[in-house]
Amino acid sequence: MGSLLAGVAHELNNPLAVVMGQAMLLRESAANSPFAARADKIHAASERCARIVKNFLALARSRPPERGPVALGGVVTQAVELLAYELRTSSIEVEVRLSEAVPVFQADGHQLHQVIVNLLANAHHAMRRIGGLRRIILTSAFDAATARVRLTITDTGPGIAPELQAKIFEPFFTTKPPGEGTGLGLSLCRGIVEEHGGTLTVESQPGHGATFVMTLPVITARRSSRRWSTMVTRSMWQATASRPSPGCTARTSTSSSPTRRCRAWTVRPSTGS
Repeated sequence: MGSLLAGVAHELNNPLAVVMGQAMLLRESAANSPFAARADKIHAASERCARIVKNFLALARSRPPERGPVALGGVVTQAVELLAYELRTSSIEVEVRLSEAVPVFQADGHQLHQVIVNLLANAHHAMRRIGGLRRIILTSAFDAATARVRLTITDTGPGIAPELQAKIFEPFFTTKPPGEGTGLGLSLCRGIVEEHGGTLTVESQPGHGATFVMTLPVITARRSSRRWSTMVTRSMWQATASRPSPGCTARTSTSSSPTRRCRAWTVRPSTGS
């Protein structure tokens, strides 16, 4: 199936590039005629097709996780910082609550980063057109009894209807307006998490936002291993990366319980224009 998807995607890429290029040329030459709007529609539709092809390639290239030592706080922080500007300019506040009880564990940090970025982008999209409070809260926790890490991403968006919650992880299903989504993002996210032996679910009530819950098993390596030590030292997903960047409000909880102690920081909405 992977080879078939890759073949179809590559076969579609070339004619799509021609359609997009010709639509742009038509738009330029018909700037002051009724054909300009039609050229824009052709270009927009071809861009959507290109996004679908890109996701086909992502599915075709899906691979088992390349595990290394991961500090979840570092992955979360880098994902938030990647989208911080867009979130601030959309007047969305992001609150990050990172439990210090979460251990470094074996996972593919790049794939987990992809999942968190996608979930944040979905929350951003859900809140773009609503009034009132716009907030995303990311909370990490560790359950020692089950040896599982838990990350929740909660937004104050419009929520997801009960009949849609079972469908949003299906390939090509999307709640976004035509032309704005391919319906593959959440399907890919769940696939990545399940490849790690984890789960990705959603909890939501219409009008009360949505919470995506990711759980992952904590798989560790022998800490006496020299290879482990080297990987931890060089890993880009270290706990030190969980420090917020300049301009963020940071604080540490005062709970006396080590299992409840956490570092929390907030990305505030832009106060500019």
